[in-house]
Amino acid sequence: MREEAASLQAQCTGVSPTRVQCTRCEHRGVECVQVSMSMSRYYPRPSRTGRRIELGRQLHGSAIYPDPSDEADDEHKDSSDDTAQRELSWPRIYLRMIKVFFSYTHTHFPLLSYERFSRAFNASYGDLKVMAQLINQKDKAADDRPFHYLTPQHVPLLRGNAEDECTPETLEVLIAVILAAAARHVHLPFESLDPAIFANMGTTSLVDAILADPELGCKRKQPPADVRHGTHATDSPVGGAEGVKRRVKRRQGVACDTCRLRRVRCDLMEQPPGSKACSRCRVKRIVCTDRYIQWKQQRDLQKHATGQAGNVRTVPVAVSCVQLLPELHEFEFDEMLSPSTLNLSQQELLECGMVRENVCNLLLNRALLLVHKYNLQHTCNMQSAVCLLLLATLLDYARPEMAFNAQTAGVRHLQVLQPYVHIEFTGIEQPSVAHERLCDLFASRVQLCAWVHDAVLNVSYQRRPQFAYNWFLVGEQCLSAPDGASSLRVHELDKYVRDDLPEKTAMLLVFSSTTYLGRIAHRMYRDLIEPLAKQTSLPSEVEVRHISDVVYSLWDDLFVVERTHQFLARRARNELRELRAISIVHWSTMVYSLMFILYQAVTRCLRDWFITNNSQLSRGSATEEARTRVLDAIRGLFQESQERMLCMCRAFAYLARRQLTTGLLHRATSLTRQLFRAAQFLARSQPIESNARSGDAAVPVPVRRAAPAEQAAARVDFLLNPAQAPGSDATPRRSAAMPAPSEDAVHAARESIFNPELCVSIPTTRTLPPFTRERKRDEIGGCIEALGQIGYAR
Repeated sequence: MREEAASLQAQCTGVSPTRVQCTRCEHRGVECVQVSMSMSRYYPRPSRTGRRIELGRQLHGSAIYPDPSDEADDEHKDSSDDTAQRELSWPRIYLRMIKVFFSYTHTHFPLLSYERFSRAFNASYGDLKVMAQLINQKDKAADDRPFHYLTPQHVPLLRGNAEDECTPETLEVLIAVILAAAARHVHLPFESLDPAIFANMGTTSLVDAILADPELGCKRKQPPADVRHGTHATDSPVGGAEGVKRRVKRRQGVACDTCRLRRVRCDLMEQPPGSKACSRCRVKRIVCTDRYIQWKQQRDLQKHATGQAGNVRTVPVAVSCVQLLPELHEFEFDEMLSPSTLNLSQQELLECGMVRENVCNLLLNRALLLVHKYNLQHTCNMQSAVCLLLLATLLDYARPEMAFNAQTAGVRHLQVLQPYVHIEFTGIEQPSVAHERLCDLFASRVQLCAWVHDAVLNVSYQRRPQFAYNWFLVGEQCLSAPDGASSLRVHELDKYVRDDLPEKTAMLLVFSSTTYLGRIAHRMYRDLIEPLAKQTSLPSEVEVRHISDVVYSLWDDLFVVERTHQFLARRARNELRELRAISIVHWSTMVYSLMFILYQAVTRCLRDWFITNNSQLSRGSATEEARTRVLDAIRGLFQESQERMLCMCRAFAYLARRQLTTGLLHRATSLTRQLFRAAQFLARSQPIESNARSGDAAVPVPVRRAAPAEQAAARVDFLLNPAQAPGSDATPRRSAAMPAPSEDAVHAARESIFNPELCVSIPTTRTLPPFTRERKRDEIGGCIEALGQIGYAR
């Protein structure tokens, strides 16, 4: 009767009646089936809830639950799309960026040992409060596995209480700095990513993400069969091994939302794995949801996660069986670039770098906001110091003043926490003693890198290093020294250059020899930069001779470090291949970049000294023979510094060219950008004729008058934009020096990260071949291709 009245009213008024349509049918674009609203014996539940449920059953019919065959076809059809979406979900990107950081940035500037970080991260599932408590705990369990150098018991010795090593606030800043550094190295489609996905990283626990993504993490254990569909009560990560265990209870009172509303028994948990509905909802053809269960589990997890030490945290079995990050002995450099990425042209690499730069700036600004929010400049603990120091390296290229302030605060924290660091070298020729000293050195690798970077980078700006000269000492015990310790001199490294040196000792010296670059930088400022800055008049011949002796001593020490590093890396190549979370190729690239900065600092200092004295001589009496001899001596010293600088640029170019087909330069650091200065110096240097020294041995090559600017610019433009034939493809072609990589080349690139031969098989600065025109063309071409790959990392 109601329908007849509605149709009669529509005929009289000319307006069609409003059709009933639910949100599900409106979303799917289908028309709801009109049903009557009359009540009868076929609708036994006249309550509001029952009426809504039965109405939904009649409206949708059997379209809610299709046949199993149709479900299988749909799942197979959408499997590829789901896989792509899961790979770009924020939990998977989060784990990828953490591992990429420890694969590349952690080598040249460590923040925390990978083993301690991964254990705390896996046990806390990314919860910062629990993770901070785990990191502050001391693990007393000994580990005698081979090549296991980064052990938790080797914690840097701090003043005061070791519990102050980190807090949840500093750990949040640490995660933000890790993401900002990893964004320069990870390979992601940044142009299609929403920047909002980075907001959850470091602030949200990964428990819900593990439940939603069955493939999240690196490894999963098979849960017990009797509790596969229940929860498993585990000890709290903070409570320790002596905590009270909760008895595993049978799951009761768990029902779907529909059965809970109707107050009937639900058999959802009794269904086989993979079932989407309970038996009642399947018979009634109702959508079976468990939103209330998920909300209650999330509430309970958040309530237990904020508990104190000793409380028991209940997590599902699916979460407790997941290992998010691999252990140290399982760590692999598996974030390799695809052949299509390695085959990008120069313009495409630059465009990718520009898109990446926007994300890097976003994450960097987030880290800076957290630094000011938690006042890390006045929070003196180890994590505050290392966060500020790494932030300074990330800001050095674009914001040097802000980088200097961050480094000053980080250095101040380290000086308060540790008065000095001393690595004892007595008896290191015994493998057991070398192993212990290597553990001590790796535990203090943060201090080593901070001290060396501070000395070299400050000297490059002609500033005094902020750390003291004897703050980091590597040497043997000496009772006659004021502080009871004496460091080895640079020339004393020659006694370790012999074929019978044990591999463990060679591996120890590979990393400890980097400290001599910091010692050379301190000497450079004390004996060269500071005395020349105080001169106000034309120096005498005695002063020029003294400066010349200082400069030659610096050059000899730099060559000793270079030669010793190559020999020791070749001697310890078997041990270095087994080393985890540290790439010897990246470490050697850092060493060559620091040496290039020191050579450049000497050349700039002598250039300024020569220009100043030349202007003073032009204003004075130019007929005095003594002043002319002084100026000629300074000019000769400056020209020889250019020769040494050219040799260092060529060695740096050889190292960069060896890495072209490996993809390592796509993950370049801020120090690797110094290759641009080396390429500039090579382009401005005039080569010698090919027949001038055809039969001579390799000698230092003199630097002649620079080529015209037009010729150098045309050469660089030709290498950057090679000419194409008319009508050819508009995509820039690759140079013949870097062919398109294949799958075998990608596998070789993976192995090259562990291969020390990649960095030790290049000639030294004093064994280079003559700088002919052909070699100049090849070296500059390799530098330009390497700079294109560095631009990808931005």
